[in-house]
Amino acid sequence: MMAYGGRGVGLMMAAGGGIVMLVTSLLFIALCILAIIALVKYLRNDTGNKSTGKLLNNSESTDNALNILNERFAKGEITTEQYSAMKEELKK
Repeated sequence: MMAYGGRGVGLMMAAGGGIVMLVTSLLFIALCILAIIALVKYLRNDTGNKSTGKLLNNSESTDNALNILNERFAKGEITTEQYSAMKEELKK
């Protein structure tokens, strides 16, 4: 059977084009799967703590805020009065 203007099986198959198309399609599918996996990982980490992927509970959040407050006080960024007021606010 002569197809494609009498050229036998066609130029794409004769020149190995079928294999190229197959490999390209498989690479495209793999790229799509990897993109979906990366998106799911990004969205999962975006809602929680970046280092562990877990949501912070209230006590961990307060401890973290207190650590930041202590660092700011140690660096001299805030006064003693500001430190005391903020610390009392965090304890509530």
